[in-house]
Amino acid sequence: MRKFFVGVFMLSLGFVFFLPGKAIGGDVTDIFDVLLFPPGVAAVYPGELAPGWPENVPLPSGAQLAGSLKLKDESLVAAFTVASTIGDVASPYLSALQTESWILIGEDVGEDEEYHSYTLQREDVDLLALVLYDNEGTTYGTIYYGERDLADLRAVIELIADMFSSLADVRVLPEFSFVDAEVVDEAISPMSLFMDEETYQAKVKAEIEAVELKATLETQLTDAGWRAVDSGISGPTVWGRYELESNDGTWRAVLLVFTGEPMGTFFVSVHAYKIQ
Repeated sequence: MRKFFVGVFMLSLGFVFFLPGKAIGGDVTDIFDVLLFPPGVAAVYPGELAPGWPENVPLPSGAQLAGSLKLKDESLVAAFTVASTIGDVASPYLSALQTESWILIGEDVGEDEEYHSYTLQREDVDLLALVLYDNEGTTYGTIYYGERDLADLRAVIELIADMFSSLADVRVLPEFSFVDAEVVDEAISPMSLFMDEETYQAKVKAEIEAVELKATLETQLTDAGWRAVDSGISGPTVWGRYELESNDGTWRAVLLVFTGEPMGTFFVSVHAYKIQ
């Protein structure tokens, strides 16, 4: 199963997870600090709810789930979109939560009403933080569920709201595939919605040379509209650089194929970032 990760790729002896990335129009480092340090992310579930997600926390009607996180303190986070405005989502969703014994204890609205945040509590123990952000008629939502000090929870809400205020809906990398190769592990950046960067990683086993593997990935990039700028070989690494002109600006990408051990093992990274 594909994994999600956040931030900037570092390639040395394999894969390491990422440092916080940068959002269009604002710094979102603080929200990742909240999620990662502490309690830290224990597991990530792209496209599905984490095991143990409470039945009394349904998603809004018509929601498309992006994925969820399980934090090391057992609290849970989920992200979703709904093809409706906040006005059409918030009221019926809050009503649905309150029929599940959740009590609304706090709410906040951004200066330009670009986001709405809510704090709910159940039986004086369980806490729920909900942030909804309207982006041209589509509502993006994040839910935090767990047992946490209320002040900390409100800090989480504020930070998520700040992150939503710089939301950018982008997707520029193709969905890479490998022919005659075994994908041992792979990962994709989890919330390209919130960042002007996207990254793909994979560990692959194949009976080909690194330059051949790089060529197959480059073909997929050029088929997706990317233009090859230059390429080369540096020690065990084959690399290429690319550029893309899209509707929302100019993007650049770096492709790395690192030859590992044992023979036939390769580590792949494609990191794309918007420059204007």
